[in-house]
Amino acid sequence: LNARRGNDAKNKIWNYLQGSVYQALKLPVIGDLKSLLEGTGRTLTKDADENIKTAQEAAIDFVSSRAIPAIVTDIAKMTDEFERETNNDAMNRLKSKLPVIREELPMQYNYGTGQPRLTQNPISQLFAGARIKDEVSSPVIREIDRLNKSNTADKINISKVTKLGKLSTLTEEQKNEVEVKFAQRYSQNVDGLLQTNYYNSLDDSDKVKEINKIKDNIRDDLKVEYGLEEPPKPKKRKRRKRRRSRR
Repeated sequence: LNARRGNDAKNKIWNYLQGSVYQALKLPVIGDLKSLLEGTGRTLTKDADENIKTAQEAAIDFVSSRAIPAIVTDIAKMTDEFERETNNDAMNRLKSKLPVIREELPMQYNYGTGQPRLTQNPISQLFAGARIKDEVSSPVIREIDRLNKSNTADKINISKVTKLGKLSTLTEEQKNEVEVKFAQRYSQNVDGLLQTNYYNSLDDSDKVKEINKIKDNIRDDLKVEYGLEEPPKPKKRKRRKRRRSRR
């Protein structure tokens, strides 16, 4: 009800939080919240800004997890065709739980298909929550799944490329762009590799290495594209010495 008073998304979220906090104050868990904040205060270090941000995010997560019923989160997913990207941000996680407002977040992309991730069947979502997942498949997904279940020493890791390393330092908007570009390039390049005679002649261990090489190359290209690294210098070709003809 509080959220209806806002004119835009920010006002809606602020009004919703106000109402949520007011209701949360009536709950027995408020003592737990007090303990949480006191514990956060005791752990403050020299890096004050980072700790304050952590405390804010912990408070938002704490209140939203208790003030927003699970059924509201399920309805938010039911009314949205796509999975949404939160970039591990507390405010974005809160948005993802609220119907309509959730749709302001950027779409998640599937590395195996290069397409946006779809939410699951609305009926399954309502009655089973996150326990049932609709399977999305493609030649790339099936091959990666097969290789990861084989007895190879190496595995194919397709976790988010913006989670760690230099790409994690980009702005939220840039991270979203990188995730889309990576998903599209990765699925296209791996799919092309799977169709080559060269790939099909390899054993599973070498196939894993070739697919992982694609991920590393795309990631390195994106670092250069976003100014995080200098482009590699072209290798100089060695000149062959000409043999003098004997007369």
